[in-house]
Amino acid sequence: MILLYSFFEADESGNILIEKNAKTAEVYYYYYDAKNRLTDIVHRYSYQKNLFTEYSFEYNEAGQLAKMITSEKEGAYYFTWRYDYEDGLRLNERCYSKEGRIMGSVEYKYK
Repeated sequence: MILLYSFFEADESGNILIEKNAKTAEVYYYYYDAKNRLTDIVHRYSYQKNLFTEYSFEYNEAGQLAKMITSEKEGAYYFTWRYDYEDGLRLNERCYSKEGRIMGSVEYKYK
C-alpha cells in the first residue's frame, strides 16, 4: 500500500506553488522568476507562524544555476553553494559556511 501525505497546488504553467503535508501540517511555498525558474522554497512549520526560506536559487546570464543557499535550523544557519561554468559545462561547485569558510568543493573534468 502506498500512502501519500503531500498535496500539491500548481499554477497555469504547471509550476508547483504549494506543497501541504497532511500528516505533519507543514507547508512549502515555491516561488519562480519571470522565466519560470525556481527561485525560492519557503517552509512553514506546523508549530510556528513564521516562514523560513530553506532554498534560494540564482541563475547566470545563460540560465544556469549560479548560486544556491540552503538553510538549516529554521534559518539560523545556512550554506551557500556557488557554481562556475565554461562553454556551458559546469567547472566546479563550492560550498561555503555562514561565516564564509569553504566547506567543500567539486571539480569537473570533461573528456
